[in-house]
Amino acid sequence: MTVRATGRFVSCLGRLISALAVTGLLYSQAVRADEVVSVQTVEAVVMANIRALEAEDMEAMMATIHTQSPNYQATQQQVAPLLAQYDIECEIHDLELLGVTEGYALVKLRQVTRKTGGEAPFQDNELLVLHTMKQEAGQWKFWSQTILEMEFL
Repeated sequence: MTVRATGRFVSCLGRLISALAVTGLLYSQAVRADEVVSVQTVEAVVMANIRALEAEDMEAMMATIHTQSPNYQATQQQVAPLLAQYDIECEIHDLELLGVTEGYALVKLRQVTRKTGGEAPFQDNELLVLHTMKQEAGQWKFWSQTILEMEFL
């Protein structure tokens, strides 16, 4: 699966990495009914985040991030100034829903980010990212992320 999005976006994932205890999330006892999620649902969250960033709509972008996320404030403070520095193209590949446990959904994807404009230096890159999502008010939102691999292009 390839999903393509272009526009003003900042690949600031490296600045927003948080630790994730994957082992504890992968082994659960039972999945509650409110934990059911589909690949289409998490893909919609990913694409809403990208569309908001390319539109430079901070409010819409922050709406895809759980308000209790350990990255919430850092994202809010760091992304806005960076949006003005870059025009990029972002592709999402190999989006995979790994599982749901104890209120968290684990999503692995490959993200390719290329600079298409802007004055600030930027190194095109490809990331393998593990996102953790958590429901808030019935909606799945980004909770944390871990970059598993990073390759400069």
